[in-house]
Amino acid sequence: MPSCYICGRTRNPSNKKLGISFHQIPKNEEYRPQWLKCIRNCGKDNLNVKPRSIICSEHFTSDCFKNYNNTKLLKECTVPSIAIGRLKSV
Repeated sequence: MPSCYICGRTRNPSNKKLGISFHQIPKNEEYRPQWLKCIRNCGKDNLNVKPRSIICSEHFTSDCFKNYNNTKLLKECTVPSIAIGRLKSV
């Protein structure tokens, strides 16, 4: 099951009920370095980030999102900014 690269939170039904969403690290060369910097700031090694690695919504401020058809979507140009360490129980 895919999990957040930073904190390890998984895509499971209980997290979905809590409104937690998961977002793929961008391939765009303009924004990807900023996401990787956030990963480093959270104390994680960003050298092993895979093309399909994801980060959960807990690492973004609420103003980074827009709602579309009851789905939480990231606004363009959004960069994670909240450092949450690895969860003990995810």
